[in-house]
Amino acid sequence: MNNLRETLIEIAKRYIETEKACCAHPLAYSSCPPQGHDWEEYRVLSAEWQEAESDLWRATDVEYDDKDALRAACWEWRYAKVMARQCTWHILKDGDTKWARNTMWKLHNAEAHLMELLGLSDLYKSPCQRIEEAFPRLKYVS
Repeated sequence: MNNLRETLIEIAKRYIETEKACCAHPLAYSSCPPQGHDWEEYRVLSAEWQEAESDLWRATDVEYDDKDALRAACWEWRYAKVMARQCTWHILKDGDTKWARNTMWKLHNAEAHLMELLGLSDLYKSPCQRIEEAFPRLKYVS
């Protein structure tokens, strides 16, 4: 278990750092680059983030064990990631945004819980926290 924990901490730190760098880039929330930008720097950051996320996905490929909180958290995060891929399908098929909202909420909670178990809560920011920081005047409608 210690080896799993140490491996996950190392990979999760890289995942958090690359995600933070990618989201902090000026073009992160841009739909088209301003004049003079070729997106290359952002493409490199994005590729590093995707690679770190893939490494985290592979490292969390463990059997579920309800007696081992870390293994259970890995499994829950992976399950939530898979279910989140269905959100667009549910919205388009049924117009079911409530299902999608609940699924994404479960994913955010599962990821935050995994990072907490790894002792990385101070470094980790949820997608909602990142959006709130990037767009401080954004208003939520419930």
